[in-house]
Amino acid sequence: MKSIIFLMLGMFIITSSIAQTSSPCDDLKFLELKKRGVENLSESEMTYYSQKEKECDQYLKASQNNSKVLAQVNSEINQKNNTEKQYQARKTKRKISTWFWVTVFGAAVYFAYQHDMGN
Repeated sequence: MKSIIFLMLGMFIITSSIAQTSSPCDDLKFLELKKRGVENLSESEMTYYSQKEKECDQYLKASQNNSKVLAQVNSEINQKNNTEKQYQARKTKRKISTWFWVTVFGAAVYFAYQHDMGN
């Protein structure tokens, strides 16, 4: 349980840090150069464009990896919750069964006692 909490805390920190950093894919200059087309760029613009394109690819890959890890954590949490629900259901069934048989046995003893007292 502690490991899941630490893992979720780590994921929260990672995702919040990614959310706080601006995406290189949203860089205004990069988007403007992309609209103009690679063939219409000067050498310095092409260098800038290439650098931002690499950064954007890395950013998108990191975002995908974070999404996969988050999905795995959510899956593990759901699995633990289902296991806990199954355990609680079995526990409740046992309690009901126990009380049922105690009641049946108690009723049998009561009626046997009443029958003996009547004779």
